[in-house]
Amino acid sequence: MTGKNTKEEAMAEFLMHPSKYPTHERMMPDLGITEKEAKALVAFLKHMSSYGYKWVPMKLLKNG
Repeated sequence: MTGKNTKEEAMAEFLMHPSKYPTHERMMPDLGITEKEAKALVAFLKHMSSYGYKWVPMKLLKNG
C-alpha cells in the first residue's frame, strides 16, 4: 500500500501522510509529524506491543 519495504517504514509513512492512505470510512487526522517523530513513535509502539496489555493502566481497561 505504501510501497515501503518494512512494516515499520510503512507505519511511519502512514503516520506522516495519513490522507494518502484512507482506511475504510474513518480518516486519521494529519498530525504534521516529522519523519524523526514518526520513526520514534513506531519504535515506541513496537516496544510497547511486546508487553501486551500489561502496560495499559487498569483504569483505562475498566472504563472501556
